[in-house]
Amino acid sequence: MSTNLPRPTNVELQILEVFWEHGPCTVRAAHNIIIASASRQKTSYSTTLKMIQVLHEKGFLKRDASVRPQIYQATVSREATQQDVVEDLVERLFGGAMSELVQCAISSKKISPTELKELQTLIRQAKKGGEK
Repeated sequence: MSTNLPRPTNVELQILEVFWEHGPCTVRAAHNIIIASASRQKTSYSTTLKMIQVLHEKGFLKRDASVRPQIYQATVSREATQQDVVEDLVERLFGGAMSELVQCAISSKKISPTELKELQTLIRQAKKGGEK
């Protein structure tokens, strides 16, 4: 795994998305982004504050306490978090077989021609990487 952090919950991922999309910000700014978004679950300011504090305690966010109001920033990238979650999922649900995960994903949803081409490109790149 690329990080030693615990798996973020769905609510934690929702808040991390704010920091990944918008960069460092205050609790107030993060809360305003959450309540303005149609795709995010609405929460109270105190809930947003508590969740940001939890993410800080878990190591997902770092805090600049030298300024007021304090600024928080993600310590891990979206990509590293995605990779950790997928690796964990493959191990726990598919016994480590990545091909079973891909097969399940493809069979559970209609795949577009564009997505299929992207997958073929990724497979070619993976093959070239394995040949080195």
